[in-house]
Amino acid sequence: MPGFYKKIIKPIHFAGDILIINSVFLSSYYFFLNEYGDYFTGQYSKFQLLVNISWIISILILKPYKLFRVQTIITIINNTLRLIFFYFIIIEALDGLVTTIHHSGYFIYYFYGLTGFLILLWRIGSTIFLRIYRRKGHNFRRVIVAGMNSATKDIVNFFENHPEHGYRLYRTFDVNEYHGNFNKYF
Repeated sequence: MPGFYKKIIKPIHFAGDILIINSVFLSSYYFFLNEYGDYFTGQYSKFQLLVNISWIISILILKPYKLFRVQTIITIINNTLRLIFFYFIIIEALDGLVTTIHHSGYFIYYFYGLTGFLILLWRIGSTIFLRIYRRKGHNFRRVIVAGMNSATKDIVNFFENHPEHGYRLYRTFDVNEYHGNFNKYF
């Protein structure tokens, strides 16, 4: 059964992504058109809907919210860049297929550049925040290690030396000494 944190981390990531996308879109609109007056009657409100639908399509295909505790920052950067690139391709494909909206090239470059940068920054920042939070003793998983050999000693050392991944070693025991009685280990 997933814990409380596992249930809220994915929606928080999704909400942050959508907030970034829509904030950048509206700031790009204001920056290049200098007003919001004809936003709802103009073509850009339809384009913003297309931008949000493209994000939903790209996350359904690439599943970027499948997060692991032991991901390196480089892996997060690679996965996020792949997601952003795929997202921009979907926007262009849907824009070409569904609509005949003509937008300013500067608007598109500004939107793509700032969106990509801020989503990448959001993903890295949220990962670093979670690691700091876990290092302080929150959002952890209890782990039991069975066996005593070099591989289990390595994993025990990993758990003890890397609290930022959120694993807390609960107990270790030697299987050879087990003899069917777990009670003496707990």
